[in-house]
Amino acid sequence: MKNQRPRRHRLIIRRLEAAHSGRRRKRGQGRGQAVIKTLREIEGKYKNIIENIQDGYFETDFAGRFTFVNDTLCRYLGCLKEELIGANASVFAEPENFEILSNLFREIRQTGEPVKGVEGVYIRKDGTKGFAELSASLISDPQGKPMGFQCITHDITGRKQTEEELR
Repeated sequence: MKNQRPRRHRLIIRRLEAAHSGRRRKRGQGRGQAVIKTLREIEGKYKNIIENIQDGYFETDFAGRFTFVNDTLCRYLGCLKEELIGANASVFAEPENFEILSNLFREIRQTGEPVKGVEGVYIRKDGTKGFAELSASLISDPQGKPMGFQCITHDITGRKQTEEELR
C-alpha cells in the first residue's frame, strides 16, 4: 500500500534524518534522534485524528490529483484509497459545479486565503449524487512555497434530502 503520510511530513522527517546522519557529534548526539522521535509521535497523533474524523479529508496537488485521502472520503465516494491517489478530483465533481470549484481553487491559490462552508454536489463511483460542504486552504512545503490544497468535506446529503422533503 502506498505511503499515506502527507507529503510535507515525509519531507520534514527525511531532511531531519539526513541532517542527523551527516552530523554525528559527541556532545548532543542524541538530540537529532529525539527530534525525529518527537516528530514521528506528532505525525502519529495527526494521522490518528485525520483517519478518525467523521469528515472527509483530502489533499491535492495543483493539477487536482489526490495526494492523500482519509477513509471517510473513500466511504463518501465509494472508492478505495488506491483508486483515489493520483486520480483527478474533478472526476467526482458534478459538471455544473466544476467551473465554480475551479474558480474557487484558482482564487485560493492566487490569494492564499482559505474558503469555508462552500456547498456542492459530488458524484460517487456508482454514479449517485451526494451533497457536501467544503473548506479548503493551501498546503505549503517547509520553505513556505505553495504545493497544493488541503480540504475537509462534510457530507450534508441527509440534510439536503430532508430539506427537499419539507418543500
